[in-house]
Amino acid sequence: MEKKTVFSAMKLLVPIGVFVIFFCAPVFPNTPQPTIEAVDNNTGINTLNLRAQAGVVNAPAEARITMKRTTVGYEVRQLLGEPPRNAQNQIGWENIQFYGLRNASAAGALFYASRSASPQPLNSFDPLYRNSSGNEDNFILVYSVNVPAGLPSGLYTGQLRFELTPQNSAQTTAYAYLNIAITVDQTRVLPPEIKEPIEIMPLEGLHTIKIKYDKKRTITTADVGIIINAPSREVFSIVQVARDPFLGNDGTPLAYATVNLQAHNVVKGAGTQLISLAGNEEQVLYTSMPDGGAQESFVVTYGLAGDLTKLKEGTYRTTLKYYLRQAGIMKHITDLSLEVEVEGYFEMKITPTDESGKLQFSNIKPGSGPRQQEVVIEVTTNKQTPYQIGQKVDSEMRIAATATVVPMKYFTFQLQGMDTRGKLLYEGKNAVKIGQDTLFTSPDGASDKFKIIYELTVPEDAIGGDYQTRIVYQWTEGN
Repeated sequence: MEKKTVFSAMKLLVPIGVFVIFFCAPVFPNTPQPTIEAVDNNTGINTLNLRAQAGVVNAPAEARITMKRTTVGYEVRQLLGEPPRNAQNQIGWENIQFYGLRNASAAGALFYASRSASPQPLNSFDPLYRNSSGNEDNFILVYSVNVPAGLPSGLYTGQLRFELTPQNSAQTTAYAYLNIAITVDQTRVLPPEIKEPIEIMPLEGLHTIKIKYDKKRTITTADVGIIINAPSREVFSIVQVARDPFLGNDGTPLAYATVNLQAHNVVKGAGTQLISLAGNEEQVLYTSMPDGGAQESFVVTYGLAGDLTKLKEGTYRTTLKYYLRQAGIMKHITDLSLEVEVEGYFEMKITPTDESGKLQFSNIKPGSGPRQQEVVIEVTTNKQTPYQIGQKVDSEMRIAATATVVPMKYFTFQLQGMDTRGKLLYEGKNAVKIGQDTLFTSPDGASDKFKIIYELTVPEDAIGGDYQTRIVYQWTEGN
């Protein structure tokens, strides 16, 4: 959890001066919440890619399931979502089998872990895993597919869901989603000395396009290189299709249009101008000259667009499929994973509205009547988890090293909304309390803003001097 602490001095003078020192600090939740992740063991993304030929036994693929931040006993279940399908056909879950592999240091019980035994149907075990000690752990599930004879070639996509259920009502159930992508075709394997006609690869990393939106609200784009090795005698295009759901690890969807892309360094032929990513739509990245002449290589840059401050923190993933389209025929080139990482941030800004930049009551004379000063509290966050904001007052305002005080009944506050989405917990004017006092709650965890109006009245019998106390503003995750 990120935290940001701000110190700001404030003076209140009666009549020489009283000053209040305040700062804000986070209070961390008492109960950490567990997480679960399901990814391809080779690529680290949440899409498991299987290649298959109808009527034969095909190579398996491994998924790694990881449980973190666990403190109490828990169970893990595997639930079947939409079976792999495309627009015309479907592969039933009964055609996919699995078995488990325990980590050598595993602490829990994986109920089906045997490389030697025959694979089992996906719904064979409930729960799939149990850990009574509450330790963090991980294990591998090995999946294989036997597609029916005569199944047409193409891409079939589905989804599995994994649930981590704690044995403690204070903790919430965690979810992970594993996309299943099955490519049914006759894959041609080239000798190593022969290059593919078209090569598509990220300039950094192996098979993943990684875009990042960090806590400073800056974007790190990603470049994909496209190399055209083989000449052609007729016009062709390179086409991109995003067919998988675009989801975070907790199942939160990301709009495809959040990602944009543009081709660069294209002189021969036409590269795409700046466009938004679209789901389940053929998007042309490049078109050759009418006679098939083509740019030997160029770059496609993937970035982000729109109001990114509304994105929830997390890592969102989908799969991009690339095709060669020529004479009305689509030929698969390769797949790349697309990953958008949104770093989490929580910032609380405290701003006195006095032009001095301090919360300051100056030149107050005993019996002169009330004086007001204001402080604006502004929260900027993308965590989308509930939080509270409170103030903690150390003591009555007093002259240092003496028993001379201004009683708290003379020091009041009221809360005022500023298009506030959350809930202000006080109405009207209230005496400032010594100790902790919650002022505001945000059930949806959104960015927000409100104002505190402080009012100080100095009684007629007050003794002149410098009075001080300290106010601590703090935020707490949770309701």
